[in-house]
Amino acid sequence: MTTLAMGYSRGDDEVRKNEPDGTSIYQGDAQRQRYNLGLSQILTRSWIVSLSAETVVDDGYLRNPYRQIRYFPSDGDDADVLFAAEAYPETRNSDAFALRTIYYLPYRASIRVEGRVFSDSWGIKAENYEIRYAHPVRSRMIIEIKARTYSQTQADFYRDIFPFANANEFMGRDKELSTYSTNSFGVGVTYEFGMKLPFVKKHSASLFWDFMQFDYDNFRNALLSRSEAGEPPPEYQVGEEPTYSFEANVIRLFYSVNY
Repeated sequence: MTTLAMGYSRGDDEVRKNEPDGTSIYQGDAQRQRYNLGLSQILTRSWIVSLSAETVVDDGYLRNPYRQIRYFPSDGDDADVLFAAEAYPETRNSDAFALRTIYYLPYRASIRVEGRVFSDSWGIKAENYEIRYAHPVRSRMIIEIKARTYSQTQADFYRDIFPFANANEFMGRDKELSTYSTNSFGVGVTYEFGMKLPFVKKHSASLFWDFMQFDYDNFRNALLSRSEAGEPPPEYQVGEEPTYSFEANVIRLFYSVNY
């Protein structure tokens, strides 16, 4: 009735930057190690609960070589804002814990609930919750509905605009390091074909649609305060741009074969 799972994985990356002239410049190496531990328990014939823990150890060149920070210039500089390369720590340790439960209903349906918390050595704390319901239609079709919410705090060294050059030892402006939240809703259908195929146990087609909404609390749309030479002045001043947000629709269609 109890299943214990353990896992380990390692990745070694070489980070390079492609220049406009076609050359590729070496930036550094990054190593990533993941440790996983999971415990699954069957409580009843219809109810399963699982607890998982994951520790990730990152080391080396961890930033994006193309991304930049922005900062206010010193007195006497005519520029509204200046840009410089990001500066990240060379290590990052993170821990995540998740609790999941699935309950099977008498009419072949199921409901799944999941909660997960995350924290790392960069100061980010995050949590997400998801609920998913699967409902059978006759014998070959399953309809799924799900909703998910996610929120996180910013990294210790994140700023949308820094007060001056080299304001801190570490500086980053990646929006994924800022304070933000996401909400998503999805619906999908899977149909298992009754037609038999040689050497195939079963085959099915699935169609899923997901709507996602991202809201960044302290990452501003810097493009709204910039204008090229000869263009009208920008609508917003630097540091007064609206915070960034966007919505996305994701459609997935795939065919599965089980041998």
